[in-house]
Amino acid sequence: MRMSNGVGALQATYGYCYNNGVLSVDLNGMWPNPVKWVKNKAKKAAKAVGGAVNKAGKAWNKFYTKNKDVVNIVGGIAVIGAGTVLAPLVGASAAAVAISGTTAAVIGGLSNMTTGGSFSDGFLGEAVNGTIFSILSNYFFDEKSKEKVGTVECN
Repeated sequence: MRMSNGVGALQATYGYCYNNGVLSVDLNGMWPNPVKWVKNKAKKAAKAVGGAVNKAGKAWNKFYTKNKDVVNIVGGIAVIGAGTVLAPLVGASAAAVAISGTTAAVIGGLSNMTTGGSFSDGFLGEAVNGTIFSILSNYFFDEKSKEKVGTVECN
């Protein structure tokens, strides 16, 4: 391989370090070790990503601490909304899922307040529980699904 000035790549001034004399310093005059180079760059990249993730986590914690109630209420509403959209995929009624999830969320929030907790914590937790239970109960216990699951009749 020849360079533009006619000199071979191995004869170029920085050929020993892949033409990057700043980042690839050859301390002992030997060819660089690609494994060490990759390992070093991977460590630096992991440290940079870890630092960014750590900063993002700290920012989220600070935001959540200030806005916990809003985040929990919005999260509960999002869960109920997602359940309502996904309900028809498993044969459940979207309206039943929305009503069940909302009712459970409000009852959970009020119940949590009576025991000294916050409304928003109970709202979020029961929005998840009510929505999931509604979808599953519609799937397993409606008339159309009895053939799939089977029933036990008691006389």
